[in-house]
Amino acid sequence: MNYIRFITSAIVALLAAPLIAQTANLEVVVLQQTSGKAIAAIGVSLENPSIGFRASATTNAQGKVRFESLSTAGRYSVAVDDKGYEPVAAREIELRSNFTRSVILTTSPRTALTAEIAVSGDAGIARINTVNAEVSSSLKQEEVQTLPAEGRDITRLLYRLPNVTQATGFYPEAPNVSINGANSLYAQYLIDGLDNNENFLGGQKFAIPVGFTREITVLTNNYSTEFGRTGNGVINVTTRSGDNKLDGEVFYLTRPGPSIDSKSPFAQRDLSGNAVKDGFRRNQYG
Repeated sequence: MNYIRFITSAIVALLAAPLIAQTANLEVVVLQQTSGKAIAAIGVSLENPSIGFRASATTNAQGKVRFESLSTAGRYSVAVDDKGYEPVAAREIELRSNFTRSVILTTSPRTALTAEIAVSGDAGIARINTVNAEVSSSLKQEEVQTLPAEGRDITRLLYRLPNVTQATGFYPEAPNVSINGANSLYAQYLIDGLDNNENFLGGQKFAIPVGFTREITVLTNNYSTEFGRTGNGVINVTTRSGDNKLDGEVFYLTRPGPSIDSKSPFAQRDLSGNAVKDGFRRNQYG
């Protein structure tokens, strides 16, 4: 009986872990439009129509309200919900796993002459991280799907981010991403904050598909101690979560090979750096 109970508990823990890890926080600050002072005891509403989520809270003495353990699925809208103040909102807010996003809303006492103010996109979102000293950069879902990547390997998209370069490993299967110029073996790979490190050859244990990725974030400096296990950088993949919309992806990637290749005295190599025969061809679909 104890053995069965142990197996059941282990299965539940494995199934629950990704759901717990794939969450984020949102911190909202409400300020006076003219003076820039914090507004206390003002209502703030949060909504995500994609998953049917809605919540509300009241700002504290510092004009702040914090929404925790939010799903990374869909896009959020946050608005001032107080009849005594002009309505203002920030929309199309995307969250990434294991991160607290900060939003600043500015409003003023309601008057009869002013109309509703709506802030769309990122215009009302503080681009400076006001929560902690983390230095990071990200690729969004649209960029991951649009940018060309050999073999649909998402790590080969990261060279476009600051402080990230292509590594020159000392063996063919060495990780291909170097952060801050350090050895590529020092980078840590995460999926929704969960470990994805290959502890023998280095790099990521599971190759993340493009269609699986909501956002890729590279943390280069001053990130939280909750990540740990590296003195270099962290590559954290936020996976796509389900919402109320049905969608899918079909892809076909081909490298014709002999029909377009020209002769070269240098050996061709695959994604792992291993030499391949002339006329290397790839057909990848799913």
